[in-house]
Amino acid sequence: MKRLLSLLTMATISLGVVKAQDLEDFVSKYTDENGSGYLQPLSDAFGANMNTGWFRHAKVNKKKFQFYIGVVTTAGLLKDEQKTFQATSLFSDQTVTAPSIFGSTESVINSDPGGSGLEENFPGGADFSILPLAVPQLSVGGLFGTEFSVRYFAFDAGEDVGDLDVKGFGIRHSISQYFKLIPVDISLAFYTQSFQLGDIVDANARIIMAQVGKRLAIVDFYGGIGYEFSTMDIQYDLEVAGEDPTPISFELEGENSLRLTAGFMLNLGPVKLNADYNLGDTNVFSVGFGFGFGIPKPGVL
Repeated sequence: MKRLLSLLTMATISLGVVKAQDLEDFVSKYTDENGSGYLQPLSDAFGANMNTGWFRHAKVNKKKFQFYIGVVTTAGLLKDEQKTFQATSLFSDQTVTAPSIFGSTESVINSDPGGSGLEENFPGGADFSILPLAVPQLSVGGLFGTEFSVRYFAFDAGEDVGDLDVKGFGIRHSISQYFKLIPVDISLAFYTQSFQLGDIVDANARIIMAQVGKRLAIVDFYGGIGYEFSTMDIQYDLEVAGEDPTPISFELEGENSLRLTAGFMLNLGPVKLNADYNLGDTNVFSVGFGFGFGIPKPGVL
């Protein structure tokens, strides 16, 4: 199981600055309730990443075909408060400020205040400041002002791990098509995405958004406001030499939060380059590259 969690973290973080064995050691230290607090920032930041980069303009044609295919890259910017958590101590009812999975590599040693001389160790984290993610996306629209988007990525991570499977779906509908005098594009959207690693990890993220956009020359300026929520479930068998495997599970609820988005896209013929910044429980920076056509200026249906 430790290898599975290491591969999950490496797949989502993809920085290559922490050895897989180190991550195995970090996660294996927590098999009790403190494991949830330790891993919660991963669930929060990963969910925010998955909810990012779904759109790069707010225009949805009413009766003209539009198409986009590209790669979305995101980077969750981890806050200081996501690098620690309040761990439950074995000594009385006290709590200890300990590193989360993204926190300092230095462990925290807590001594029994009762004077027994006993100590407990809270292991360090991976000392990360960003959480990157990349996924391909296809968007097709132009029927009654509606657009559909899909994300999909899968590969076999090996016999000991299983299949890595990323799936996403989104739908948005043009509101500005009903108000011809509005000088900007307005759309309402819903997006959902899942991440699965074998039978061990199941993460899901969803977001409901209102989007607005305006083209000036070759640049589309866009923004949005939304509400996002996510979950991450981790299940595994803890294996100890000479003992039967012990089932361990963590059910992590992401921080539901308001999301604000602002960005721009360069229209270089069929080539599309975009970047946006997202404010939420976890702030996320996103960059996209792809190819598309069929996106006219506002006012053209």
